[in-house]
Amino acid sequence: MIAIKKCKGCGKELPLTEYGRNSQGRQGYHSRCRTCRKSESYKRLYGISLEDAQRILDSQGGVCALCGYPLDLTVGNDRNACVDHCHSTGKIRGILCRSCNGAIGKLGDSVEAMQKVINYLQGGI
Repeated sequence: MIAIKKCKGCGKELPLTEYGRNSQGRQGYHSRCRTCRKSESYKRLYGISLEDAQRILDSQGGVCALCGYPLDLTVGNDRNACVDHCHSTGKIRGILCRSCNGAIGKLGDSVEAMQKVINYLQGGI
C-alpha cells in the first residue's frame, strides 16, 4: 500500500514520493509537495511562478537560451535548469542550463569579461 498525504499548498492527495524529506515534519516529510515548494521558491527568488518559468522556457523552444541543451522544469527532471537573472536589477533574462549559467556567473555577468573570452577563443588576447 502506498502512503498518501494531502499537500497544504495545492490540496492534492499525493504519494509520499511527491514530498521532500523533512526530519521535523509530520511523518518525516514536508507539508507541501515538491511542485508547490518549487513554485514557492521561484516566487520568492525571482518573483515568478513555475508556470511563468515554463512559458519562458517554451518561448526558447524548450532549450537553454545559450547552448540549446534541452531543459525540463518538471520536478525531478529540473536539476540542470536555472533561471538566469541580472543580479543588480533582478530582471529575468531566460532559462539556462547549469553550465551556461555557471559560466556567466564566473565571469561576473560582465559583458567586458565575455568579450575578452570571445577574443581569446578567436586567437587574440
